[in-house]
Amino acid sequence: MFSNLLFWLINIVTLILLTSPLFLLLPYLLVLFVIFVIPLLIFFLYCYFSLQRSQSSIQAFENIVIAHRGGHPLVLSNELDDFPENTIAAYRWASKMKGADGIELDVWLSRDHIPMVSHDGYLEHTFANCREFISSLTCEQLKQFKYWKKNKRDIYDQIGCETIPTLEEVIIFLESTKLKLMIEIKETRKIPEISKIINDLYVRYPFLYERAYCAAFHPYNLYSIRRLNPRITTAFLFVPDITKYLIRNASQTPHPFPKFFIDNVLLRWIIDSIMMWFGTPAGLKFLGADLACVEQRQVSQNFLDEYKNQRFIVCAWCVNEREQYQWLRANGVSIITDTLFDVNEARLLNSRPLPRRPHLPKNYDELLIDRILNVYEKSREDFRVSFAGFFEGIDNNSYDLIYKDNILQFIAMTTYGVKYWSEMNKRQQRRVKHLYRRYLKIYPEQQMKIQSGYNTQIRLRHPFKDELQYTHHSMIKYILFACARSIFITVIKSFGFECQMVNDVPFYIRKSLKSTNLPPILFLHGLSLGTNSYILFIHRLSLLDRTIILLDIPHASMRIQTEILPLSSILSSVEELLNAFDVKKVNIISHSYGSIVHSCIIKQLSRFVQDQPAILIDPVCFLLFDPHYLDNFIYRQPRTPNQLLLHTMCTEDLYSIYHVERHLCWYECVLWTKDIQQHRVRSHVYFSEKDDLIPVSIVNEYLKKSHIDTTIFRQYKHAQFLISEQYQEDVLKTLDQLETQSITV
Repeated sequence: MFSNLLFWLINIVTLILLTSPLFLLLPYLLVLFVIFVIPLLIFFLYCYFSLQRSQSSIQAFENIVIAHRGGHPLVLSNELDDFPENTIAAYRWASKMKGADGIELDVWLSRDHIPMVSHDGYLEHTFANCREFISSLTCEQLKQFKYWKKNKRDIYDQIGCETIPTLEEVIIFLESTKLKLMIEIKETRKIPEISKIINDLYVRYPFLYERAYCAAFHPYNLYSIRRLNPRITTAFLFVPDITKYLIRNASQTPHPFPKFFIDNVLLRWIIDSIMMWFGTPAGLKFLGADLACVEQRQVSQNFLDEYKNQRFIVCAWCVNEREQYQWLRANGVSIITDTLFDVNEARLLNSRPLPRRPHLPKNYDELLIDRILNVYEKSREDFRVSFAGFFEGIDNNSYDLIYKDNILQFIAMTTYGVKYWSEMNKRQQRRVKHLYRRYLKIYPEQQMKIQSGYNTQIRLRHPFKDELQYTHHSMIKYILFACARSIFITVIKSFGFECQMVNDVPFYIRKSLKSTNLPPILFLHGLSLGTNSYILFIHRLSLLDRTIILLDIPHASMRIQTEILPLSSILSSVEELLNAFDVKKVNIISHSYGSIVHSCIIKQLSRFVQDQPAILIDPVCFLLFDPHYLDNFIYRQPRTPNQLLLHTMCTEDLYSIYHVERHLCWYECVLWTKDIQQHRVRSHVYFSEKDDLIPVSIVNEYLKKSHIDTTIFRQYKHAQFLISEQYQEDVLKTLDQLETQSITV
């Protein structure tokens, strides 16, 4: 009965509508509903559910530097600096660095609802062979895991004191510091629970209201926290194509996203669009957020103007390029960075302890005074001519500006590498004064020319202690260099060379296919991309019927190489390799920086080179104490294309200049003509007439006095040997002549 009644009622209503003029207006009513009513409804819901912005002061978070996961030094000053990220050790380091205003950390919930600090929720990314999620283990179980680190020999040692910290442990540590805290909430499955825990921590530690803010990629994380406590400052993290990052991260765990979601372009676009909307000023107002945390590539001047007009603080992550860092800081943007650019000690390697200098040779007094003075004829008139170039503010022949204490400062720097008199002990101070008296003993008549005291108008150049000057090159430069090395290594291997590591020092060896009495040739490269830069010359060497050994010096190969191998380690590796192949004698060809290694081999491994040919090309080992080297390589501003190339590729490179200024010791590296004569080395030295680095005329004259054979290639520049067939042919021809002389003798 009821169903029949309902049937007739529906039919009557339908008939009335069809015959009524209102039916004609229905489409217009629907359009009005869509245009006005739905937007009004959305606006009403937006206003009703929107949260007020934080009641705390947010100015403390403007234009600050935040150490990402605690940050990490660019280089290791000592083993204590080799710490894992997101640990108390990392935060302790950040608290000591002047460039860090705060730290960033990532939070997940353990199974027993304890907020744990770790970047990844899947532990295998941090702890090998641990295929568990943080959410599946209790805090006590998680505390059993120990972080690992890599020591200098690439052997993994366990750090017994560093475990996964809890968020509360970090807060307790930060309370006594001045660091601010960015809490990135990664937990998305238990949002109400973690929101309540975060609120409880703020209540328990009130200093967090002024020094901490919560950030998240999931908007509900922030909304839930702000609903609980309006005083908590929050920041929304957003990036275009957020689903792409989610899929990539999930694919590295046992629980990847289903294929339906990965392939559903429309669904992913909707999610990406919604997430990006929450990053707009309107979306941030809805969440009650005060900070917009965005990937550094998305920040532009228009972006900053839009958000600053709405009184939002912009925070960019992760800023690791110096040029962009400077631009963002100049525009008032807060920075999340892995590298603290403001900390010269970390960025410029200046806080790293200086390497221990080699022991002074027994005849050091003779080396520093007698031999050097004999090089400069003008020293008979004024011995200060031999070191005047080390002082800034000295013009030609204005040696009278160098007073007695300035001379003592120079001797102290040259001998002990110190900058101030107080850095030496009493014995060292007496030694410096003794060396000064040796000058006067040789030229007593010059004592009257030297004023007592210290001239503050001139400054001693101190490569061991002065701040390194460099240009920050982007990582792409080193990636391109690495790609070039990979290509060239493949080519070198096609010539028959095989790589062999000896105590972390790489060698490329091509054994002779035929039996020969000729000793192997050892080639030592200059400061460049390594042996790869000499591919043309190496090809010529590979055509010889004899064993060829290439020494690839890591810290002289344009790499991110801060662990500098001492020359003693390189020499021991060379000795070990030669002994392993039962090599009694070796012929050496060296170029530029390689001549420094060559010099040490002649002086310390003389048994391998005695009565053997030695060819030095563009050598920097002769008269290494001459100030022209220092000026041409470090302090000179480039004026020619070749100087610009040298300056850009070597002098401005952080890692190259760090090695040259901090790790080269002149009396260890210098090669004297007496060394060549004493060890009966059959040497021949090649110079490039237009060399922009070596004082060719001075060095050539010095060698000629001792009857060392030299050849000067006219109109050639430093390192032009690499591309000149004529130069390379002449070198090999000279090598053959020297070998013939050795056999004849």
